[in-house]
Order: sequence, then structure tokens, then C-alpha cells
Amino acid sequence: MMEFQYSDLVNPATVVASGCFTTLPVRFHRHEKLAIRGSKQMEVDWQRAFGQPPFSPGCQNPRGHLAATSLPECLPDRIGISAYIMDYMLHHDDLADLKISSAKEEHSALSEVLKPRTEADVEGAATRKERFQAAMLQELSSIDENGAKSLLKVWKQYAIISAEGMDMDFPTMKEYLPYRMKEAGIPLFLAIASYASDIRITEAEEESVRHIMTPISLSMALVNDYFSWDKEYYDYVQKGDQGRLYSSVKLLMDEHRVSASEAKGMVCEMIVQYERDYTHEKERWLVTGDHPQELRRYVDNAALMAAGSLYWHSSAPRYHDFLPKPVEARKRLVEELYTQRVACAS
Repeated sequence: MMEFQYSDLVNPATVVASGCFTTLPVRFHRHEKLAIRGSKQMEVDWQRAFGQPPFSPGCQNPRGHLAATSLPECLPDRIGISAYIMDYMLHHDDLADLKISSAKEEHSALSEVLKPRTEADVEGAATRKERFQAAMLQELSSIDENGAKSLLKVWKQYAIISAEGMDMDFPTMKEYLPYRMKEAGIPLFLAIASYASDIRITEAEEESVRHIMTPISLSMALVNDYFSWDKEYYDYVQKGDQGRLYSSVKLLMDEHRVSASEAKGMVCEMIVQYERDYTHEKERWLVTGDHPQELRRYVDNAALMAAGSLYWHSSAPRYHDFLPKPVEARKRLVEELYTQRVACAS
């Protein structure tokens, strides 16, 4: 049984009222103010580095900061930097999305930056952007050098996958899901969770629970698809169909010839089933022997992250406030846009 030191259970009625449909308990960090402070500092540093504010609210949400909901057992002295890098990830993705012609180069350039940094690297940075990135990575290392190395290794892999994926095509869900799990940054978010809670496991231990972690990771990837569809499709249309539209919603619409609403319903069912698969596999695993405490924390932390992420996504301004219209009107607009364009193409 996992011990909870820094979080409280969110009332299930509150979770349901938010539009969240997770089957897992949602917990909330008691030191959310430290996460908000980290995000506010990231916004200041971003504007100094790029000459303009970030393009979206990032991790901010009136119902709770993403770090507070998805990292409820984060060590208090690490929640600020965890929020900072989570926001950086979201804003960097926004930046890459806006620079369609060079999105691949943006991700590739990031992959070259991601390595442990020292104060000398910060002082010797040639540009404001390089100084900004070096300072972020230096703080990670100053808190936990070995943990930072593990995290940066996974982050670098994510940046490479994001760059390579710009040229890939996925005609079916079966081909799409394994890629989407990685491209959505789920291994990276799990690495952030381990860093945040100071969880250390070996590669062999990680592999031994892959059958448990895969379904919960797939559920998190689909959560992002489910809640980001309206925004991503609207943005895609506004950009003149440039780039690629990666989404399980789009694939299911095409495969099953259904509406966006029906496809999202199918995605919702898949998310719930993957959560149940995780719970089933975890329960089977727990009765097979006495597993290391750190490995059990790693497995339990994934459920906390998945539940908190779904709760956050259900009301995040990043995905719900992209148009100044009531929610139902916005959904109808996106649905109509897609229907009109399919009709024109047929």
C-alpha cells in the first residue's frame, strides 16, 4: 500500500462534475502554490528568451495545476522545477506547431541541447535562448544529478521521436498507438514523475513491469487525443492543412466512418478499458511475490499521474479556451468544419 505524504484525495463527486471519467482515484498536492510559482517563473524566463510570452496557458488550470494533479506525491522541493519543465515541454510543442516548415528542426535542435549543464554552461551561453535552456537543465542537475541524467536521457529520446514523426503516416490505430504513446511524451512524463518523487529503478525492473505500464501509458496518450482534438483540428484548418494531423479521433473517424463525437466516444471507452487493464495486471503482479518497494512506488505513481492528468485535461484552458465561444457551440463548429471538408473531398 502506497503511503501518501504530500497529497489529499479529491472528492469523487468533484471529479465527476469536472467531466473527468477516470476509474482511478485523483489526488491533489498540498503545495500547489510552489508549482504555480515554478510556472510563473518559466513564463518570465520564456519571454526574456524569445521576446514574447508563451502561446497558451500551459499547465495552468483553475481546477488545479498539472503538476499538482499528476504529481501529487512529488517532493515539495522538486515540484517547482517539475512544473517549470512540464510547462517548457508544452510551450516548446506549441512553438514547433507554429513553425510548421521547421518543426522537425525545432525538435532536432532540442535533442542536441538536452544534456547535464553546469553554472559555467549558463554563464557561457551565447544567446538568451541558450542561457534559458542551460539554466533550466542546470537546476535539474543541482537538485539531483543522477536523477537528472536519467530524465534527460528519456527527454532526448522524446525529442528525436518527435522530429522523426513529422514524416510518418499511420493508416490504422494498431500502427498508430505504439508511436503515439511515445510521441505524446508518456515515457517522459513517467520519467518526470520518478525524478519528482525520487524513485530509482533499474532498466531490468522497468522491463519487468512493462505489461502493467503499457496499458496505463496508452490510456494517457489517448486522453491527450480525446481532449485536444477540437483545438488541434481547428488549428490544422486555420493553417491551411499544413503539417500532419495525428489523432486517434481522426483515425477512428476514417476507419469507422463516424462523426467526431462518435469517435471521441470510442476513444473514451478505450481509455477506461486501458485503465482497467492496468488495474487488473497490477493486482495479478502484486500477488506473485514480494516486490521491491521502489518498483511498487513506480507502478503506483503511474496511476496517480494518469488519473490526475485526465482530471486536469477535462478542464484545462489549453484545450478548452482556444475559441471565445461556449463549449457546445465550439464543438459544433469543429464538427461542421470536418463534415464540410469531407463532403468537399468526396
